[in-house]
Amino acid sequence: PIQPESIKNKIVISAAVSGIIASFLFFFGPSQMYLSNAPMFHFVYTDVLFKFLPIFIGGWILGFALLSLMLLFPVKWNIHPRFIALGTGAAIMLWIQGNILVWNYGVLDGKPIQWAKFMKNGLIDGFLWIVILVTSIFLFRVLYKYSKKICFFLLIIQLVTTSILYFQNPEAQTARKHVILDTSTQFDFSSSQNIIILLVDGFESDLFQELIDENPQYKKDFEGFTYFRNSLAGFPLTLPSIPFMLAGRAFDNSILMKDFIKDVYYGDTSIPKVLRKNGYRVEILMDCGRCFEKDPNLISNLKSTTVEMYNSQAGFLFDLTLFRFAPHFLKPKIYNNQQWRFLRMMKEAVPENLARDTKVTEELMGLKLNLKSVQELQDLAFGVSMVSEGKVTTKTKVFKFYHLDGVHPPFYMDDKLEYKVMPNNRKSWKKMAIGALEIVHLYLEKLKRLNAFDNSIIIVLGDHGHSAGQFKVTFPKNWNETNGQIYGEADRNYERLGKGILESGIPLMLVKPLNEREELKTSDNPISLSDVPATIFDLLGIQGNFMGESMFKIAPDSQRERVFTFFSWQGGEEGFDHLPNPKRFKVKGHSWLDKNWTRLEINKNNINESAK
Repeated sequence: PIQPESIKNKIVISAAVSGIIASFLFFFGPSQMYLSNAPMFHFVYTDVLFKFLPIFIGGWILGFALLSLMLLFPVKWNIHPRFIALGTGAAIMLWIQGNILVWNYGVLDGKPIQWAKFMKNGLIDGFLWIVILVTSIFLFRVLYKYSKKICFFLLIIQLVTTSILYFQNPEAQTARKHVILDTSTQFDFSSSQNIIILLVDGFESDLFQELIDENPQYKKDFEGFTYFRNSLAGFPLTLPSIPFMLAGRAFDNSILMKDFIKDVYYGDTSIPKVLRKNGYRVEILMDCGRCFEKDPNLISNLKSTTVEMYNSQAGFLFDLTLFRFAPHFLKPKIYNNQQWRFLRMMKEAVPENLARDTKVTEELMGLKLNLKSVQELQDLAFGVSMVSEGKVTTKTKVFKFYHLDGVHPPFYMDDKLEYKVMPNNRKSWKKMAIGALEIVHLYLEKLKRLNAFDNSIIIVLGDHGHSAGQFKVTFPKNWNETNGQIYGEADRNYERLGKGILESGIPLMLVKPLNEREELKTSDNPISLSDVPATIFDLLGIQGNFMGESMFKIAPDSQRERVFTFFSWQGGEEGFDHLPNPKRFKVKGHSWLDKNWTRLEINKNNINESAK
């Protein structure tokens, strides 16, 4: 039996066990998740300390109080030692789960997690949790005896790990992280000229062709536009695609991604730099701190981090912490179909005027909308806010870059603009695409009502296609008759390239020049997302030695060689620094056809160089 001991020692043990558990969840856990993913957040590490230290102390006091209450039970019942042992076992498992049993669920970017594929992982950590906790109960005397030493050992390990991460991440204290994008003027337009890019995330070129074939009304909705269907992305994910389309340069793995981002926007082909130089107000309206260099010399709409944004991201950080330290079978509850738990609780409040904006949109556009759907769907809220709040306020020329969720998984908006969690299949993908186009249509219609359509260059594009690989390219039914002899017959054999490679490389591209109102045209000019800067500058008459070519000046039968780099980002710091295991392809001919794609042997440390 346990020998009589002083009440002081019991209190110290209670403090040690409750403290180490609280530190995992409210101090070391959030610290390590922040330091491993610092570019994602708009605050510095000291902000994390100020936010979570009070919570840690509160959790510690609560845990200590609960364990101390166990001292009120008769000593012979061994209630206090049993709970101390159970808490020590839980602390051990929290450390094991958060540092050893870290299963790779892929990048948490909205794609559905196939939980069934990780059943074996769940059985492993579930088994360990049960074994450790049950053992703690039955061998409570042994574990109680060493509980202080175990807690001290875990504390030292966590201190060392967190310190190493801190010194490896100098950006964790970068003052510029306190700067965010100001969206208060996102619907303010110029009476003289507007350059607008609407990025509809993940929208695939062939999907648009399918939709306009089924519904000819789209040709009128997108009057003035040219549909460049023979398009090619640079990458299958958003992060490297943004500088590719805004500066015309491809990340080549020769330097860190963060250093590339710092450098690329200062080049002579950078849209923000060139347009600022030419007197434009440049607004970036995309919540992606890793995608841009937050320099007021490049971007006009910068402001300090708001309390609401800070709280929202703190909630997300705690969600990530719980996701990492929870056993597999609890993770789906925390992930909550990419809605998360604490992020949802602490996200910025729904604007009070959203109900008004929804009513105005219904009256002006003849729509029937569900206010709950408007509140849940950021893209739909964007559309109704544009219809209600859009206005012409300045004579200064304006550039606006918007990012919409588009058709990026998960699929939660149907073709009626209703919030609905839909299965991960092609039918859902198509429904969400129809909804996304309706939101773009609302935006364009409002521009026309403001007389700001004709004086605008508008580009509606995807940053990539669907990279999961389960939706094959859909060719028009008459492809072989109308295009087969020119470009080759429809080819649906993608096995030699690899799953999802071709599909992820063919994004939507729609371009409307100034004062253009003709019905939607279709072009098979071989274009690339890197042609966006050259196209805009050509339409504006801005001279320079720009990378890429103007899309309108490329011949359809050009034997132009374009390049696409595929990679699978599985999450982690490597995804922020370099492209893991890149595969590079040369595309010569129509991008929809498998036979036109050729794998290049490359140096993975510099994908512009051939393998030696």
